[in-house]
Formats: sequence, C-alpha cells, structure tokens
Amino acid sequence: MNAQEYRAPEGVNRVQSIGFVVGGVALLLAIVGAVTSAEKFYHAYLYSYMWVLGMTLGSLGLLMLQHLTGGNWGIVIRRPLEAASRNIWLVAVMFIPVVLGMKHLYSGNGEELGWLNSPRTGEHALSAFQQNYLTRGGYLTRAVIYFIVWFGLVWIFNAWSKQQDTDRGDRALRRRI
Repeated sequence: MNAQEYRAPEGVNRVQSIGFVVGGVALLLAIVGAVTSAEKFYHAYLYSYMWVLGMTLGSLGLLMLQHLTGGNWGIVIRRPLEAASRNIWLVAVMFIPVVLGMKHLYSGNGEELGWLNSPRTGEHALSAFQQNYLTRGGYLTRAVIYFIVWFGLVWIFNAWSKQQDTDRGDRALRRRI
C-alpha cells in the first residue's frame, strides 16, 4: 500500500467530529471573553497564538534542519513536520485578531505606557530608532514580510518532497534538497 492509497481508520472521523464540537464551544467562549473583557482576552489570545506559531515554525525549522543534514534520523518524522508546517496559512488567519487587538496589547494599561502610545519626549519616550520601528505600519509590514518568507519556505520544502515522492531516483533533486 502506498501513501496515495492510504485511508484513515473510521475512528478518525469520530475524533474529528468531537474536535469540531470542542472547537466550536471554545470559539463561543472566546467570543464571550472578547466581549466581556477585551484586554484579558487579547493577552490570553496572544499567548495561545505564540504557542501555535511556535509549533508551526518549530516544525518548519526541524524540517529545514533535516534537509540540511540529510541524515536518516529525520526520515521518520519528515511527513509529520511537513504537515505541521503546512498550517502556516491557518496561523496567518489567526494573526487577524492580533492585528485587531493591537490597541489592547501594545498600548499598556493605566499605570504603564505601551509602545503604541508612548510619549515623544520625556522620561518614558522611545529612542529615535524605536519611534520609527515601533509603529503600527512598521509592525504590520514586518508581519507581512515574515509570513511571505514562511509561506515560501513551506511551499519550497513541500514541493521538493512531493517531487521526491514521484521520482525517487532523481540525484539532482537530492542534492538540491
């Protein structure tokens, strides 16, 4: 049996259905939390988002390391790493609430100032570099650049892997990988 003929066991459909229900309930609770306490919601969301981003980019990093070293140690985990790295589109969609909640995340609270509302001069003023770097536009521009690079890397490594599955004897592809 090759990979194209493999079908998941029937139990996977049941687990998937339970996952959708749990995810739907969690989404409703998140919406309630966002409405009742936006600041706490966005801080919790950012923490969770960074965990998911870390898992996705960590998988991409391990995949790149495996391709770089070319060792047999990563052959077993290559497919799960590729699958985890392909979640980058979902991570990009999940970035939208971070953008929408920037004023709650980066404006500070009553006692402290954040970088979005820091004074231009005085005790808590940002340096000239920080005033140019820590802006809403700069933050979003860097995020777009990062996601473009990550999408490109995921696409390249998954495309090479698919080519390798179709033509196992291609020596030039092995060297390129």
